[in-house]
Amino acid sequence: MVGKRLCLWLGLLLAWGMASPVWAKAPQPSQTKKEMLPGPHAFDIVGGGSQPYVWGIRLQGGYPWQALQVQVGLPGGLTPLVEVDTALFVRTRPSVGLALRWLDWKHFRITGEVLVGWDIQVGDLALQGPSLALRLRLMVRWSRVALFLRLDTRHTFLFNQTVVDSNGGKVSTPSVEHRWSPWGGIGVAIRLYKNISLDIQMVYPWIDAPAIGIPGFHAGLHIGIP
Repeated sequence: MVGKRLCLWLGLLLAWGMASPVWAKAPQPSQTKKEMLPGPHAFDIVGGGSQPYVWGIRLQGGYPWQALQVQVGLPGGLTPLVEVDTALFVRTRPSVGLALRWLDWKHFRITGEVLVGWDIQVGDLALQGPSLALRLRLMVRWSRVALFLRLDTRHTFLFNQTVVDSNGGKVSTPSVEHRWSPWGGIGVAIRLYKNISLDIQMVYPWIDAPAIGIPGFHAGLHIGIP
């Protein structure tokens, strides 16, 4: 039932976005028109990367993940970013990273991101350790609508001490445990006004694979600040 309602809402949003008129914009040189559509920064975070000196802010709420992401474009195509995501405040991962647009066409974008951070889990299964994430973003966009795909491979490293009693006393042996969390997400974003968009996303993460993944549904508000 939830899936049918979600599909219905996505269909209504797509129909509204495609049928709505394009926002008026002052005439631009032909080269700029070819590279950008109206409201070029409205989908920077879901598509990945930002133009030089353009900021992007995204607030995400939903179940079970919430997130905050801030990024700014630099000359040369690099986009540094700061991201904090949490699963019901039980497992939280603050991180910093860099994004680079590999392809940036009028209707299609591919972006790669690298993030380093720290995983913190509280409760009965408390843990913490450094993390590394590699992320691929693909986006297809029209005037007011963008469809996007996100694929992550996340790695957490836990440093442990194993204490063994022997005849000569206790021996402590350090060890490193690696945990892998692949992540996939697909969604649709609608440009609401100029550089503001709303996205709806369904994700399926495997936290500490091969554990069973729990799907999530999220909504995000993205603001581009030129």
